[in-house]
Amino acid sequence: MGIDVMGYASQGRPMDDVQCVRCSACVVSCPMDVLSFGRVNKNHPHDLQSKLYQLNRK
Repeated sequence: MGIDVMGYASQGRPMDDVQCVRCSACVVSCPMDVLSFGRVNKNHPHDLQSKLYQLNRK
């Protein structure tokens, strides 16, 4: 069993699965080094989309 982190990432959505225990395994093993822990400002969801766009342009 595991959490489909790539499913969230490919949709440009923050991972909000309640089963996540923040063990960092996905962040450490990400081959593209694009996963990280952080907060999403629910009042400004476009901020996340902007950051994802910048990461994809690298």
